[in-house]
Amino acid sequence: MKKIESTFHFSEKYNHWDEEITEPQEAIVILYVDYSSKKYSIVPYCGTTDFQFRNSSHKVDMWRAILKVISAAIDFAEKEINS
Repeated sequence: MKKIESTFHFSEKYNHWDEEITEPQEAIVILYVDYSSKKYSIVPYCGTTDFQFRNSSHKVDMWRAILKVISAAIDFAEKEINS
């Protein structure tokens, strides 16, 4: 068996900036790994292809959670393509 391509989801819970929303929110990114080219991509789960850090100061917990999942996805991808 040979791995060709894989898709992984990484997530991290965080508190919403609006105090009326008490349920934890979840930051999710998708990792696409192409084993044949040894390349990978990380994209937001929301269907866009870019992360936009504009006017985001009120969403600090969300961005910290996203940075954690991006970092986890990078570490995982590096191990996957180099193993």
